[in-house]
Amino acid sequence: MTTKKSATERLRKKYGQITFGRLLKSTRLSLDLTQEEMAKKLGAKSKSFVANYENDRQLPSPSLAADMAKRLGEHEIYWVEVVVRDSLEKLGYKCKIKIEKAG
Repeated sequence: MTTKKSATERLRKKYGQITFGRLLKSTRLSLDLTQEEMAKKLGAKSKSFVANYENDRQLPSPSLAADMAKRLGEHEIYWVEVVVRDSLEKLGYKCKIKIEKAG
């Protein structure tokens, strides 16, 4: 018997760990936007804002990740989970993150 894998699991198997940079870039490409257009959509002044995140040179705060997801019509909690996991992995921790909205 085989079990169905989620789209995220299939992507992870094919391309490796879903980092915040990969998430942002795949979202931008799916919207057919340049880095400059994406920066404007996110309320940033330059494409370097997007490039730094896409190339995993920087990580946004969880609140900024949630704001970015909201502006792009994406799932805020998932984006926060990815950025928190990436932050912990940079510190040498391997973990699975599951965040739920309070209330």
